[in-house]
Amino acid sequence: LKDANERLQREIAERQQAEDALRASEERFRNIVESIPIPVVIGRMSDGVILYGNRQFVLTAGLSLEELTGRRIWDFYNSPPERKDVLNHLLREARITEREFRGKRADGTAFWAIASVRPLKFEGDEAILTAFHDITARKKAEEELESLYQRERDLRRQLEEEMKKRVEFTRTLAHELKTPLTPVVLSSQELVAMLKEETSLRLAKIIERGSSNLSSRIDELLDLAKGEKGMLKLKREYIDVVKLLDDVVEEMVAVSGNRGQKLTWEPHTALPKVWADIVRVRQIVMNLLNNAFKFTPRQGQITVRAKREEHNLVIEVSDNGPGIKKQDQERLFNPYDRVEDDRERLSGLGLGLALCKTFVELHGGQIWLKSAPGKGSTFSFSLPLGAPE
Repeated sequence: LKDANERLQREIAERQQAEDALRASEERFRNIVESIPIPVVIGRMSDGVILYGNRQFVLTAGLSLEELTGRRIWDFYNSPPERKDVLNHLLREARITEREFRGKRADGTAFWAIASVRPLKFEGDEAILTAFHDITARKKAEEELESLYQRERDLRRQLEEEMKKRVEFTRTLAHELKTPLTPVVLSSQELVAMLKEETSLRLAKIIERGSSNLSSRIDELLDLAKGEKGMLKLKREYIDVVKLLDDVVEEMVAVSGNRGQKLTWEPHTALPKVWADIVRVRQIVMNLLNNAFKFTPRQGQITVRAKREEHNLVIEVSDNGPGIKKQDQERLFNPYDRVEDDRERLSGLGLGLALCKTFVELHGGQIWLKSAPGKGSTFSFSLPLGAPE
């Protein structure tokens, strides 16, 4: 009896020590969990009833410790059909896992969090510990970003539709203008060839120049519309750039002379042939020369040069005109855009430089400008050497 009593006393003492150690361990656990700056809640494994929530969880839930009594963990999930199933699944799994979810506070406001879940023993019960990492700010930023992406997609789609409408309108307009204009151009040319009387011939020449001018503007509109729609095609061949520039300069010398300007061409005899569309390259040079004529004053100098730079052939058209401001240079190659100060004295639609850029880029080259107020301007463009493989 004495031995049995001693054994009982030892067992009671050991149990007391174990209980004291458990309480001390739980107290240390509570102290640690209370110091964690994220919400932590412990729920019973069997039914999800909340056994404990730290200070951060109480603040997040918007309830007092007393008000948490009897509530279940899934009460804080924001999707009623899913919240119980989700937590039951986590409880049944009884393993460390993470899950993103949308929760709600006692006042009904929603929040996003990642729940880190793991099983443990708590106050004698099989329990589950859940730590909530609040990601509401991140989710809000993602939603705002997605909204901006959607808005950008909508705007891009609207812009593409508007561009298609504009291109189609331009093509239709050009066709409608070109059809009745063609016989006017041809008739005026025949009339100029037939007339001898000075007054009548002068009037016929005015009509011929005006109709030809209008025909050129319509051709520019058509080319621009084709370029915007990707329908503009090149007819490439090996071309002699020196001969092409010889012909262009010879033709344009009379124009510069009538304007009181001097046009010079500095040929380079060692230039290789270029795989390019001779009509489009000629059109680029003509447009750049016409642009120089408009900006260069009387007695001004315009110079055409060509040179080889590594794997490109570069053509330059320079003038000693007033130059172009930096802010104007940035939009000079945009269609329908011109230097505001010179708008009244310039004719045309402002398509020449935009078309030059389109033609150059179709060849795989680049076009650029060097200019400063009072120092003239130099327009340059490159054409890759050699045929594509």
